[in-house]
Amino acid sequence: LQNYNNNNNHNNNNNNINHNLGCILYELCTLKHAFDAKSLNGLASKIMRGTYPPIHRSYSSSTRRLVKEMLSKSPHQRPDLSKTLQMPFIKKRVANFMSDVVMSKPASKIGAGT
Repeated sequence: LQNYNNNNNHNNNNNNINHNLGCILYELCTLKHAFDAKSLNGLASKIMRGTYPPIHRSYSSSTRRLVKEMLSKSPHQRPDLSKTLQMPFIKKRVANFMSDVVMSKPASKIGAGT
């Protein structure tokens, strides 16, 4: 039973982290909060309904879909972090970022603080 509870808590925590990351990604795209209200009760209500203004169509459909999945009301519909990192458009961005990091540092500094 203890192991089940630990796994269940781990899964719930990961789903919450993914929801939080979805909020951050949404804010990076829109420069606004996904869920905004004048009171804590109003905020909780909006989060529980899972409604938020859509991200502009200038962002890729992959990005908009990822935000939608991460902000899903149902924790079971949210992608886990390992699945997210395996998405082709994420892998491409990470590879480009890492390439930029490696190219901007002398070879002796690679791995130090990256």
